[in-house]
This record gives sequence, structure tokens and C-alpha cells, in this order.
Amino acid sequence: MIFRNKLILGLMVFGVLQPGCANSARYPLRLYDLDERQLLDQATTVLVGRTLGAQWETARQEIRWSGQYGVSSVRLVKVRLSVEQVIRGTEDDKTEVTAYYWAPEVFTNGRALHLPMQGERAVHYLVTGQGQVRYVADVMRSTTPVWTGFHRQPPKAIGTGAEAKIAAVLLTPGEGMNVARFVTNLSTATGESLRLVGFVGALPFLKALADSPVWEVQWAACVETYRSGFIGHDGCIDKLAPEAVKHGREVELRNLQSQRTAAEQRFRHAFLSDPVRVAKDYAPLPATSGIADFLTMLAQHPDKKIAARAQEELRALPLRQ
Repeated sequence: MIFRNKLILGLMVFGVLQPGCANSARYPLRLYDLDERQLLDQATTVLVGRTLGAQWETARQEIRWSGQYGVSSVRLVKVRLSVEQVIRGTEDDKTEVTAYYWAPEVFTNGRALHLPMQGERAVHYLVTGQGQVRYVADVMRSTTPVWTGFHRQPPKAIGTGAEAKIAAVLLTPGEGMNVARFVTNLSTATGESLRLVGFVGALPFLKALADSPVWEVQWAACVETYRSGFIGHDGCIDKLAPEAVKHGREVELRNLQSQRTAAEQRFRHAFLSDPVRVAKDYAPLPATSGIADFLTMLAQHPDKKIAARAQEELRALPLRQ
């Protein structure tokens, strides 16, 4: 909160500062509205780091951008990061990195604005331009928050790509993890992981979380497996039912069981009628890879008819391309 108050104070006093024209030319605006996969595609450096501090520079400029029509001016901000893991790039020998971006200075409203807080941990998507490290995008966030704490060693990823490494960071508990914050933000972390690695890449992490020795993590992961669409892999709800009742979650449990029963019947009918269309509707990954990812998950469905149909469609998928 102290750091955010400093940012607000910076907004209040901007009028007494002179625009830095030289800096404006040195740091050309990068106005993009990107999701995690797009940020990753554009980034030359990707690292997991903790924000040590941010400093408002004197350079400011007015903007008009349809992507953030409520933002009327921006100011250059220098962010200091403590490097914990390098996922992409050549920063392995550095313990700190300084990155710049144009922050929203005067705005009436906005969404997904980049307003860093001291001490927060995140995946940072960066590029190098004009000899300086920049965030991929100005104004908009170029980070993915990490709620799993500190990882002394990179958590084990399912694959070698940057997407897999990021998903591992987002869904593997580390040192000093705040359980309440992790549980509260698990839905967001799962959604971001799905967009990066799909159902097949994210499911093992949720299964591991559902076996956590911490009850709150177990239950949250189990519920998220159902709510995030891991069809046929949410049987942990029934497995944990006795514990859920003991922990005062009986009402939530009964609601989930009722919803699952109805949803399973609807899904079975829809999938067996048109598997590819349903796979397209569920797929978080793009194009054919998304269809294949969803079908691969369903190939392990406990309903043998659904599993067999998924396997059949997977074999036919190359012929559809």
C-alpha cells in the first residue's frame, strides 16, 4: 500500500514537472493490448522477479489511444527487479534488472493497467530497445502475477518451452507462499496456464495441488479442476467429500455435485453428437492444437464411450487439416 500511495502522490504532483522530450524520443511508445501468449511471442527476455521499487521519471506525454480511451497522459517509470529465474534471455548472471515503461499518469478509467507494487512477484515480459530494457507494452500490464512464493530452483516443467516453464511457476507452491492469496487467485493462474499450455499441460499441476497436505489448497485445486473445464478429471470432488463436510463446506459440496451431474449429462450428449465442434468451443489453445489438446485430455475420460470417441477423433484429426 505504501508503494501504491507513492504512485498516487506521483500523479498528484505531475503538473510541476517538465516533460522530458529527449526521453520521449528515446523510449517510443509501445501501445499494445496483449494476452500472455502474445506477450511471450514479443518478449526477448522473460524472467520471474520481485519488484524492488519503481521511480517516476520527469518525462511525460499526452496520448490518445482507443485501447485505453480513459488515459490522457503517461509518464516514464523505472522499475527495479530482483531476478529469481530467467525463462528466456541472457540475464542469468544478473541479480537485478532495471526496466522502463510509460505508466498511466492521468486517467478516468482503465483496465489491466500496469501499476507495479513493491514486493510483488511476477513473470515479466521484456524487450531491449535504444539500449534500454523495456516492458513489451506501455500502459497495459506486461506481467503475469505469481502467487506461489519463491522458487529456489526452477519448478519442474512439463516440457522445455517458455510456456511450460511459466505454467510451472504459476502452479507450483514455493517458499513463503501465502495460502489464502494463492487460493483466491488460483482461478486466474489456472486460466493463464491454460492459455499457455492447454488442458494437458495444466492438469498434472492441478492434480498435484489436489494432493497437497494443505486442505485449503487441496479443495481449491479440486474445485478449480471442475470449474475450469477439465472434463472427466474432477472426481476428486467426490473423493474429498467427507473432508469437505468436516471443514464446513457441505453446502458448497452439494451444489458442486448437483451442478456436475447436470453438466456431465449435457456434455456427454453434446460431445458425442459433434466432438470437434465441442472441442473448438472448449479449447484454450489456438486452432488445431487446441482441438487436439482437448481431445487428448478426453481420451482419458472415465466414460469409455467418450474416451473412445475422443481417441477416434484424434486419429482423424490430421486428415481434417
